[in-house]
Amino acid sequence: MSGTQVTFPDVAQGAKDPDGMDVYSNQIRLGATLYDITVIFGATEDAASGQVIARDKVTVRLAPGAAKLLALHLAMVLEAYEECVAKVPMPARLSAELSKVKDVITGKYREQMQVAP
Repeated sequence: MSGTQVTFPDVAQGAKDPDGMDVYSNQIRLGATLYDITVIFGATEDAASGQVIARDKVTVRLAPGAAKLLALHLAMVLEAYEECVAKVPMPARLSAELSKVKDVITGKYREQMQVAP
């Protein structure tokens, strides 16, 4: 299925902004405050020295409601992809790392809101 793009007929196609960007990303970083969720999309590149360099490509800031909607849509698209195309492999160690990140973020929210654990 290489090179095949799957589109869903119920997804509205918006008009392309002439200043819009088409960005490839193979890594993400997330940040959060009380008021927004930040997603930084990046890509790794091979430098002339032979080292791999991670470069931030674009930062997107979302209202929490929009971030939740994005998460739900991504989950649905990935579920359909895995059902119809192939399972997406995920390293086992990643789950433990994500759990640690959640604990840090929860602690920061509590601190910002001055909420006891």
